Order: sequence, then C-alpha cells, then structure tokens
Amino acid sequence: MRVLLTTVLAMAVMGLTGYAYAQDLVDDVPITESVIPTKPALPTLPDVVAKVGDREINAYEVERVLMVAPPGQMAPPSQITRMLIGRELVRNFLKVSKIEVTDDEIKAKKAEFEDIAKKTNLTVEQVMLMKRITEDDLRDQIAIDKLVKDRVEAKVDDFIAKNPNAFNGTSVKASHILLRCDPTDSTADQMAVKKRLEGILADIKAKKVTFADAAKANSDDGSASKGGDLGEFMFPDMVFPFAQAAFSTKVGELSGVVQSQYGFHIILVTGRNEGQEKIEGDRAKGLASRLLMGQLESEVFTQATNGVTVEIFVKDPEPMFMMPDGMP
Repeated sequence: MRVLLTTVLAMAVMGLTGYAYAQDLVDDVPITESVIPTKPALPTLPDVVAKVGDREINAYEVERVLMVAPPGQMAPPSQITRMLIGRELVRNFLKVSKIEVTDDEIKAKKAEFEDIAKKTNLTVEQVMLMKRITEDDLRDQIAIDKLVKDRVEAKVDDFIAKNPNAFNGTSVKASHILLRCDPTDSTADQMAVKKRLEGILADIKAKKVTFADAAKANSDDGSASKGGDLGEFMFPDMVFPFAQAAFSTKVGELSGVVQSQYGFHIILVTGRNEGQEKIEGDRAKGLASRLLMGQLESEVFTQATNGVTVEIFVKDPEPMFMMPDGMP
C-alpha cells in the first residue's frame, strides 16, 4: 500500500483528501480569484452515492473533489466515491480510537498558512478556501498524526522484542489462493467473496479438491497457474496481515481466511527456514515502523467486514488497490 508515514495515513494511501489532495494540486498556483475552478459538468448521480456506517456520502462531495482536480486529471465519479469511502473509514477509525483534537491544535495548524496569507494580502480563511481546505481536513491530519505516533512510533521497541522472526531473516515457503476484492467495496460484496473462499477452504479440508487444483481453478493471482506457489519469502516481503498469517501457520497446515487490502487469501505453508541474521539499530526500527504501519492500515481498511457497513449506489469499475501478480 502506498504510504507516507509522517503525513496523513489514509489520505496519502487514498491519494485524496481535502487537505492532502488539494495541497498537492494547488501549492504552486498563485492564489487569485482565477484559481477558483468553474463547476465541472457531472454525470447524473444519486443524491447519496455511498454510505459508511450512518455517514452518507453525497454527490456534492464528489463534485468538490472534481473542482480541485487539474484539467485532464479528473478521476471518474465512481473512483472518487471509493476514495471518499476510504476517507470515511479513516474518520470512523479515528472516532472509535477516541483521538481528540483541540481548538488550539486547529489554530496552530491554521497558522501554517499565515505566510501565504501575508504574501497575498488574504486572510488565512481565504487561503484555505482557495486551496479547498476545511477545518475538518486539518482535524483529520492532526488526528492521524496522533494515531501514528500512538500506534506506530511509540510501539517500535516492543514490536521488535515480540516479533524476532521479522528481524532475523527467517523465511517461509507458501502457496495461496486469492479472491480479489477491494476494502472500499460494499460490505455485501466483500462478504460474498469471503463466503466463497470459506467454501473453497472447506472443500480442501474435506479433501474434495487439492490446494493446488483449487488455486488453479479459483485464484485471482498470477501464481494460480503454479498451484498458488509463491516460493520463499521473509516477513517484510508481504503485506502485514498476509505475513502475520503465514508466519503463524505451521508447516503443512492451512491458515484460515485472511483479509488484506487486495482481497481474501487462504495460505498453505510448505516450508520454513529459521534465520540467523540479526537486524538491529536504525534498520530494525525502520522495518518495525513499516510493519506497524501495515498492521494499522489493515485495521483501518478491513472495517467493512468488521462491523462498519459500506453501501455503494454508483457503478464502480475500478478498485482502489492494485496488486502485482504473485506478491500479496
């Protein structure tokens, strides 16, 4: 997953937020009335394009994103809807994590625009308006920074101590079956994919089909032609939930159904080599930070199958997360 550790976790992942997205698009554009884009022509959209829990995402929010996109770089409304679903999953996670942002912190974040305001003879509020940045966007950024500090930066040493196999070169050999779906798909679609894979797993356990044949017939990964064989890999080579499951499964055994940002997996571990290397110091801390971020991302982006209902009311042709074949 594409991540900027020190900025907005999920908004950087999505490539979109009122703050991070608009900031990237217009920082180099002179702030004048001419930078306010005209209302783009939109296809007919329902008033509510999606729901995340009780939060409705309306057509105006899609329009707001289109208004800050440069000519020729506008994503289709269905793709923007996915990005907004991702944003709401992040906001929901912040809410349940009870991350609080004070008025003083918002004020301090606004102060970062004061230099631009002075140079352009505008108020901070006018600068934010021109950049399509709202207080909610600033609140998101502050809250996500706090979440990352609490869930990633503060836990690095503990993670290294408790997960030695991630830092000593231990490798496993495994095969998998992947049924692709995106974490911004509707809950109904995701659960249907999960149920299908659970059926495949049951058939393998009942010896109705071999793992290799099931992979060839069902897997949505390039490894399908090889019976799902991924070869040998170390913990950091794979996305966190996949690696965690693979390294927790004994040789010769099957994992349960594992969800990553690419879909649902079944893993068959066929070998393991205990490592002798010892990664220490800054290298270990950097690796631990990346793995902890992956763990956090997994929690954020699997909410649709863990109690937060996502509904989509527009046609949606493209997934948010694309995965190279053979590399979960």
